[in-house]
Amino acid sequence: FPSHDKSGLQTFEQTLQSARTGCDSTVILNLKVIRTSSANTVSETICSGESYNFGGINYTVSGEYVDSLLDVSGNDSIVTLNLTVNPIYNDTITHSICSGESYLFNGNNYNVSGFYTAKLKTVLGCDSIVTLNLSVKPLNTKTINAEIYANKTYNFYGTILNTANTYIDTIPGVECDTIVTLNLTVNPLNTLS
Repeated sequence: FPSHDKSGLQTFEQTLQSARTGCDSTVILNLKVIRTSSANTVSETICSGESYNFGGINYTVSGEYVDSLLDVSGNDSIVTLNLTVNPIYNDTITHSICSGESYLFNGNNYNVSGFYTAKLKTVLGCDSIVTLNLSVKPLNTKTINAEIYANKTYNFYGTILNTANTYIDTIPGVECDTIVTLNLTVNPLNTLS
């Protein structure tokens, strides 16, 4: 039977007989069992461009890292780090609007050509940079100078006119509308006397 002292040292003694000489031999084994602390796993998440210090080393790549530490009793403790590095997104949105319109981006309405940047958080908690490249196209313009006689009419995009004046109409376009200006002149009838 083994005996042990307060330090955890166990002593095993076995008497054996030698096969060659027939003499007895006594073998004593002093065994001290050192218990290690249970293995711990730490899971951490960082964003791209950040680092996580584990065991004195800064890690910046997703992976599993192992370190052994001494606990307060002087026993080894194995710690595993499961590190996840989430990406940061950098996207550009290109959009065109027509003069007089606006584009809603990150809670703001923009109506001037330019680049607008928003710093947002992804669902994973990392920054996401989104840039709006906004182009404001001018409205197309067209001018028509027309003449009619007093007893005639002019069809201006579905509106029948017979009075001299300047008329403006907006014609929907594929990209932007066209503003059409009509300068209508009404000539008197020629009468022979």
